[in-house]
Amino acid sequence: VNVPSRESLVGKKVKDLKHLLREAGLPLSGKKEELIERLTNPNYRGKKPKKWEHSEAKKCLRRMLLDPTSSIHSMSVIDAQRSDPRFLKYPMFNKYYADLKRAIAA
Repeated sequence: VNVPSRESLVGKKVKDLKHLLREAGLPLSGKKEELIERLTNPNYRGKKPKKWEHSEAKKCLRRMLLDPTSSIHSMSVIDAQRSDPRFLKYPMFNKYYADLKRAIAA
């Protein structure tokens, strides 16, 4: 799989980034930084992941957050995302993590 460098994409227009995403069979939605992340991260290659609300990744994260002994409680959001390959497929993981953590605390 040919993954372009971030530097090679930063100067491109969103229209050009979406063209590259379309060619790679990747989702086209999101802000420019998300498009670049999708193109440069090899974990986004392959089949499009399920929507977050129906994903195994969300179920797994929920279980981890509900477990008071889980190591996820001492991790940064970035480390939490890197802790499971399923989480890496979601460029909006930090938002999903914060929302789920808030919902569990409520």
